[in-house]
Amino acid sequence: VMNISFSIKKKIIILITIPYLAFFVFSSIFLFQVINDYKVFYFIKKNTYILLATSKVIHSLQKERGKTLIYLNKNLTKQELDKERNNSNNLMNEFLKEIISNKKSNYLPLVNNIKYNLENIRKGIDDLSIIDFNKSFFLYSNLIDDLLNFYKRIIEEERALKGLEKFIYNLVILEIAKESIGSFRGYVVGILLRN
Repeated sequence: VMNISFSIKKKIIILITIPYLAFFVFSSIFLFQVINDYKVFYFIKKNTYILLATSKVIHSLQKERGKTLIYLNKNLTKQELDKERNNSNNLMNEFLKEIISNKKSNYLPLVNNIKYNLENIRKGIDDLSIIDFNKSFFLYSNLIDDLLNFYKRIIEEERALKGLEKFIYNLVILEIAKESIGSFRGYVVGILLRN
């Protein structure tokens, strides 16, 4: 067995160096965790505004769909329908601003497609080329389904954020449940108003 002896100078250097190395290692681990937490919080902040704006647009289009069906059944004036449409337009513009301000340009084609389809539905209703209750109901429902896909896109975008997937999936389930109940209620009321 080899006998290693250190001088006092070397012993002091070792005694000072080991705690500093341990401090550096633990500080690095802590810093790495803080950076990861920051990324998660940044993702939450950025996408919370988009999710909130999406939810508002969905809700507004649900109301517009209902009022459109009432309008088609001659139980609502054009001015009342236009008021709801203006509200939907304002919320759609806020939604678009959130997407642009959060640098989600990959969503722009989908949003522009939704806006284009919405304008075509409205034009069809205004010029009476869409007077069928079922057709207008399903056209609006398809737009709402397209908006629900934003939740799924956000989940797919950030698979690395483990706990958030479950949270956003829960939001999707709630929005789909809300849409299902709204669809059922709107469809039943539409049928009742027709008769």
